[in-house]
Amino acid sequence: MSRSLLATLFVISPFFATASISWQADYDVALALASQQGRVVFVAVNRDGELGNDRVAKSVYSDRAIATLAGSTINLIASDGEHGRGKSCSRFGSPSCEQHQAVDKIVLASLLGASDERPFIAPQHLFLAPDGTLILSVPYELNADELAWCFDAAWKVVDPEHVSMLPSGARPPRRLVMGAIHRPGQDAEALPLSRDEILQLIEDVKRGLTGGERARAVAQVLSSPEEEALEFILTELRSGVRAGGGRGRGRGRGGDRTDRRLQLVRAIGDSSPRVYWEVLAEFTQDESDALRTEIAVALEQLAAPDSVKAIASALRKEKLVGVEKDWLRALGAAGADDKGARKTLL
Repeated sequence: MSRSLLATLFVISPFFATASISWQADYDVALALASQQGRVVFVAVNRDGELGNDRVAKSVYSDRAIATLAGSTINLIASDGEHGRGKSCSRFGSPSCEQHQAVDKIVLASLLGASDERPFIAPQHLFLAPDGTLILSVPYELNADELAWCFDAAWKVVDPEHVSMLPSGARPPRRLVMGAIHRPGQDAEALPLSRDEILQLIEDVKRGLTGGERARAVAQVLSSPEEEALEFILTELRSGVRAGGGRGRGRGRGGDRTDRRLQLVRAIGDSSPRVYWEVLAEFTQDESDALRTEIAVALEQLAAPDSVKAIASALRKEKLVGVEKDWLRALGAAGADDKGARKTLL
């Protein structure tokens, strides 16, 4: 039986008609099965108490398309959390918490190389070939369309005859690493912080951090989806402070590059969760042409479906052709599954 046919049989199996992933309880058994059956291994690393991890656990793993695609792979969940003491875990279904904790220890050591001196990122998702070699990894939060693309991409590496069975909105993740693991710095600045740590950083900035310390703190806040983080960054943008003092009013694409808002918006597009579209929406009709350009580019990078209405409104009111082009790109990225957005682009 070819691997392509094997994958197809797993995908259409009625056993996987319900929206739940079947997780393997033992790491070594999972890799042995993958080797024997020529199947891709899907590894999900998850942690409790952080919004991105919680959203992935609640919404992405239960997505019907993901559950179907996971029917063709060997699946491992790595978590150190305790979610009840029953035979199955209330957060992930099966295996039990004791089993996914055992998987977690192996994954952190053998795949992520984590230690007290070398931090790791969660949520994180990895795909391995049947021989255990890494195909791709995705650090930080992703949505169901992005994860679906990863299943397909991994199978294409393993089986050139693989026939794609993807949902219409499937697309590569924003933070995709092919054949490697993203390694955060020794100081752990790239790691998602807890709510308490984010609140402390915000308080530190408000109390007067300056220079590089302030910049590093703001960068870490930008990675958080906590409501207080969004409110803090919104206040930063509203202040419109320039390096030379005063309010930034850059004109044209070159604009006034001393406007600190430009760098802040660029950082949101590069590293913030999708929910930050809500912060950017307030500035889609700002008088600064340079800022509107950066807002449009950042919204394209975030590609949040919920931002389509705000982008479409900005597009209708935009008077500069050069910026209008950026709004069109943003509309295409965020509105891939929106009929109105597709009609506008056509």
